[in-house]
Amino acid sequence: MREPDVLVRTVRTYGYIIDREDEAEEFIDWFEELYLNTFKARTEGLSEDKKSPDDPNYGGMLDVDPEFVVLQNPDFIFKAVGSWISGYDIGAIVSW
Repeated sequence: MREPDVLVRTVRTYGYIIDREDEAEEFIDWFEELYLNTFKARTEGLSEDKKSPDDPNYGGMLDVDPEFVVLQNPDFIFKAVGSWISGYDIGAIVSW
């Protein structure tokens, strides 16, 4: 989500590979309207130095208290999943 142009190209490529180009474009349209255009609208007036994150967690993972998330009542929740916690091995890792 940090590099939306990469996400769009990747979804378009995968859509082509698995012959689901229409569905890929539908997702891209949804993503651009809901996420990308909102982000651009909210940041278009910021100077370049304000757009550069000066946050030690940028690019990393953050632990968020689940109760905080529930209290915020978001419409969407995005969870970062890396290859180390996905697929068939997820049960073993989640049960730590």
